[in-house]
Amino acid sequence: MTRLAAALLWLVWLAISAAALVIRWLHADPRLAPELPFQAVMLVFATTGATLAIARPRNPIGWLLLALALLNAQNRLGAAVLADLPQLITASLPVAVAVALSGTLNSHLLLPLIMLTLATFPDGSMLSPRWRAGYTGLLVFSTGGVLLDLLAAGPISRATAEVAKPFGVEGLAPVAT
Repeated sequence: MTRLAAALLWLVWLAISAAALVIRWLHADPRLAPELPFQAVMLVFATTGATLAIARPRNPIGWLLLALALLNAQNRLGAAVLADLPQLITASLPVAVAVALSGTLNSHLLLPLIMLTLATFPDGSMLSPRWRAGYTGLLVFSTGGVLLDLLAAGPISRATAEVAKPFGVEGLAPVAT
């Protein structure tokens, strides 16, 4: 069952990445060309992660690499929709929520996931139980940052200030800043 899950996650990554690239290509977005080499690196991450997760499902390194690739892909898709299809965000609440979530997840969880991957490399275990407690605290702190950032009022992205978060609470904006 875990092998099927790894293969499905790789296919989800492929679909999300392809959708982001197609949106950029169809709208002649100038950010497409610089994105292609980075997408090639993410292909290596996703494929290596899926291969490791299929071969050794109990080793978290493969799953972490897949999570990093998926986190990046959903962020790229959210950025493509925000830049090239802003009318879709204002017309659909689920799309607005997904786009707001994409950038927030990436900005708050990318670094902890990279650190966790490096800390557990190559065998998937921490150096000591103290390390586990530290990384658990980091992930809890990052998750709190995600929730605070999602609920604070303001634009979805600082780059395009004209699209507001669909569920921002005005009183949380100073706290989030």
